[in-house]
Amino acid sequence: MSWLKGHKIDHAHICIEATGTYMEPVAECLYDAGYIVSVINPALGKAFAQSEGLRNKTDTVDARMLAEFCRQKRPAAWEAPHPLERALRALVVRHQALTDMHTQELNRTETAREVQRPSIDAHLLWLEAELKRLEKQIKDLTDDDPDMKHRRKLLESIPGIGEKTSAVLLAYIGLKDRFAMPDSSPLLRV
Repeated sequence: MSWLKGHKIDHAHICIEATGTYMEPVAECLYDAGYIVSVINPALGKAFAQSEGLRNKTDTVDARMLAEFCRQKRPAAWEAPHPLERALRALVVRHQALTDMHTQELNRTETAREVQRPSIDAHLLWLEAELKRLEKQIKDLTDDDPDMKHRRKLLESIPGIGEKTSAVLLAYIGLKDRFAMPDSSPLLRV
């Protein structure tokens, strides 16, 4: 941001590769600052670089390649998730991480020595309490927004979709109707 502002670049179309959690804060910051941001699949960038005869993989080469890709291909603009979606996604990701930890600790109990059991049991108790707290926080967050609450209830009316699955779907599909294809949007719009 400071480089862009330092060079008095107020309007730009910036292309970045999707790298999961590393990309999101950068894309959100640029988007919130008013820049047009496109997030592309890294495979697209790699294929473009190869088609341009770029073989060396350095940050400088990658930056130039992404700028040229953006100039030539004009990829679709990325839209930052609503702040509520960002918060829900963060809670869902944390819940999944703790669920994975809980499974790991349960697996450890099968081979743990007696001296290890008190520590594992204490950690399991903490994880279970924290998971319940996160589940309440997720439910409260989705209940506080009328649109999200409505969409959550619609999702949960589908057999097999409960609170956890509906939270994940809302965190990643979100509040906006993001699907342009008329044939698929009724399937995804809830």
